[in-house]
Amino acid sequence: MGEGEKKPQDTRRYIPPPSSPPDFTHTFLPTPHLLARFSALTFNIHRIHIDEGYAVHEEGLPGMLCHGPLSMVVLLEVLGGWLKGGGVGVGGGMGGEVGRRWRIKSLTYRNLVMMVAGEGYRVCGRVRRGGGGGEEETVEGGRRTRTYDLWVLTPRGGMSVKGVAEVEEVPVEEE
Repeated sequence: MGEGEKKPQDTRRYIPPPSSPPDFTHTFLPTPHLLARFSALTFNIHRIHIDEGYAVHEEGLPGMLCHGPLSMVVLLEVLGGWLKGGGVGVGGGMGGEVGRRWRIKSLTYRNLVMMVAGEGYRVCGRVRRGGGGGEEETVEGGRRTRTYDLWVLTPRGGMSVKGVAEVEEVPVEEE
């Protein structure tokens, strides 16, 4: 941006996050380099993802935008790390369940507020709890399943993405 040029006013809305604290969190900082690489990977060369001057001055955006599908990839990676007990987020994952492995069975998500390169976001997740406060589980086809609520917080604390994932237990012999 040239001297004297101003970015447009940020008019992104605030969507309140869930009131329950997350079981795990992970910080995500989308960079211009990441957006360029994701654009190449997905054959999406729209300039709002790779040219800040265009995004700001031609489209009136607060900066280069993250791709919607990139937010899905981030949700999957963070949840996958948590399920493997890889230390992603608060609590160190589910590694305490000796002999149990989990895989993501399904994910639905929705982008609510644009995510902008150079801003830090907090990816959060929480296993759904039953009425008594314990983890809500079902058994389908002999396999335990759990539901996770996922969300991404903006720097202002509102939600930019929300999602729901179903995970299922995988017997150790299937690994």
